[in-house]
Amino acid sequence: MTKNRKEIEQEWLNCYGEMLPKHVHINYAKQYLNWYKKYGKFDKGTIRQLEKLIEDLQTGYQRDSIKLEIKSGTRFIREFKGKRFEVEKCDNGYKYNNKIYRSLSAIANEITGTRWNGKKFFGLI
Repeated sequence: MTKNRKEIEQEWLNCYGEMLPKHVHINYAKQYLNWYKKYGKFDKGTIRQLEKLIEDLQTGYQRDSIKLEIKSGTRFIREFKGKRFEVEKCDNGYKYNNKIYRSLSAIANEITGTRWNGKKFFGLI
């Protein structure tokens, strides 16, 4: 038997104690309700942990809190458009094609001809 939106809204209210948000599509609501029937609610501690993780991800906490330290002598190798590119970390920057660059982004821009996040281009993040 297929339930209409009114029936799904009532079931949602019974399970979650609040009205089904208007923006939630009926098919998603059915999936949530099936989850609820199978697993039940999360305890309050788990909900707090999930909310904290969501907040951290939205504010970039994880990304900004990790400081990447690259030691001199580290080599980065990247293949781009069928060509191999090699960069070496030096005390005063990054060496590519016998030239010193201040950042990996400058090298990535040189290689691609467009703006790139150097750490992303070389697979560090």
